[in-house]
Amino acid sequence: MLKTTKENPAKPFTPAIVYGVLKGYIQKPALFLLTTAIKFKSFKKRINLKLPKEFINTTAYVAFLYSRLKKIIGKEKAFELIRAILLTNGLALQQANFRTVEAERTFENLKKYQKLTNAEGITSLNTMTINEDTHCKYAYTVTRCVFSELFSYLGVPELTTCICAVDNAIFNCYLPNEVSFFREKGNTIAEGADSCQFVIAKIEKDNKTAF
Repeated sequence: MLKTTKENPAKPFTPAIVYGVLKGYIQKPALFLLTTAIKFKSFKKRINLKLPKEFINTTAYVAFLYSRLKKIIGKEKAFELIRAILLTNGLALQQANFRTVEAERTFENLKKYQKLTNAEGITSLNTMTINEDTHCKYAYTVTRCVFSELFSYLGVPELTTCICAVDNAIFNCYLPNEVSFFREKGNTIAEGADSCQFVIAKIEKDNKTAF
């Protein structure tokens, strides 16, 4: 019997996911994570942003983990490893947020739980405006991205694109071949634009989306 419900969604255990990914790539991952956790305590004290403590603890930790990995395996490999961690963990978290186990996968449920996540989850810190909400299309604009703010503040703005990749993963796998997610290249906050345009639409029978 499931211990979760639509009202009480799952909470994936992030430390196990991080360890599981690192174990496949670096030696002594447990020791590496232990020393990272110890050193992170002093690192986060230097962060002077008006953001929730929980958000800083989780997101700044990723940036610090990235900085330590760069010293060991180089920037390019460290970035790809962090990308693997964020995609794996982010997809697990979003699958839970969208109640993919507890609720039927439908376009209406996708919209419903996306709105709920934006109202109650970490992304509630962002600034979002819904542009269109119909039976076949859901579009909104984000003008403030706290992930971009924090990563930029910490000198690692490139990590924002890893968060963006989680959106691509969850929206395009929720109802594959039935719903498609689109975001115009070059028109995102991570790429220097003032906003991000999110378009989620049903795919029509002629393979054209409702964009």
